[in-house]
Amino acid sequence: MRHLIFILLIFFFSGLDSVCQFNSDQTDSYKIITQLRNHTFEIREFSNDSLLLYKGILSTNVPETRQGKFYFFNSQGKVYATGYYREDVPFGTWVYYDSSMDTVQVIDYSRVWNFLQENANIKLENSNLMELKTKYKRGILPDGSFSNSEIPPTFNRNSGYDNFNDFVKKNMVYPPYANCKGIYGEVDIQFVVDREGKIRKPEIFNSWYSDLNIEAIRVLSESPPWKPGLQDNIPLNIQCNWRFNFSQDGLFSAQPIEFSDNVNAFSDDSVLDKRDEEIFYLVEDMPRFDNGDPSVTFTKYIENNLHYPENAIKNSKSGRVILQFIVTGTGEVKDVVLVSPLDPEMDAEAKRVVMSSPQWTPGRQRGKPATVLFTFPVDFILDKENDGK
Repeated sequence: MRHLIFILLIFFFSGLDSVCQFNSDQTDSYKIITQLRNHTFEIREFSNDSLLLYKGILSTNVPETRQGKFYFFNSQGKVYATGYYREDVPFGTWVYYDSSMDTVQVIDYSRVWNFLQENANIKLENSNLMELKTKYKRGILPDGSFSNSEIPPTFNRNSGYDNFNDFVKKNMVYPPYANCKGIYGEVDIQFVVDREGKIRKPEIFNSWYSDLNIEAIRVLSESPPWKPGLQDNIPLNIQCNWRFNFSQDGLFSAQPIEFSDNVNAFSDDSVLDKRDEEIFYLVEDMPRFDNGDPSVTFTKYIENNLHYPENAIKNSKSGRVILQFIVTGTGEVKDVVLVSPLDPEMDAEAKRVVMSSPQWTPGRQRGKPATVLFTFPVDFILDKENDGK
């Protein structure tokens, strides 16, 4: 059985140039980390005028891994949000308060994980679709869904995309830790609207921050039923791509996006098609690289070891290569394949640097080592020193 196509702790890729960003204005804050008797750490971060922004529990301080309850404070020193983290991911019940300490909103992120468990392993095959599969073979994806249809899925049985955008604006909450840190950006999610209009198989492709990831998935998980897509008047399982935007001004939006054809055409090279063993997308203890979150530590490793091809520099070529690979139960990186290529030399260099990875700390599911699938972007970014001009 293959487990859910989703990684809350990491990344994946963006359709355009979106990345999660950190506000440089936060550099004037400071934090105090105190070791506790149970080998955990208490962290408190203050503004430059000594106002407490938040406090909470870390399981490790290098890197900082949030593991326990956190409290977030407003400018009057009152708590406006509390919640728990598990391995740096918001988990369990989060409560938001007004200035009088009355509860104004309760969010249960445990329900998000339940949603993922219930909607990851779904059977998309249907004997009634055999004629369509023969007729539209190039549009069929490895999981049995379609990349497009004559009549696309629509939100809440309404024909306008604006309705889903309005739903997101109304229901999204800015995660308080991201708000304190000035973290903003875009979360690209690919998911399937099945023949009954239910949301299935969500997969995040780009965001660099777990708080934004899980909040975007939470809103998606609470969506009312969609109207399924149709081909030859037959309802299909249709893959959809949407971008959820957490803007710097604290506003939210969502809009459909188009990924390149390469992303929807990689089934012949898919890691999943090459291995018979059970491959997980999410496990209880995710693999770690260099004792940290791979979205940070493995990205840094790639940046430090990537060699920009000379021809690409001369031609001022930049962009993103997307790779898929597994981290085995022994921590080895194997089966590195291209998901979205960019340029032959850049593709080869991206594969080389990932294949050269040192051993990871393997993931574990129910106490046993697990093989975990990753989809990872490798960015080639020209700077003024390397632009070849």
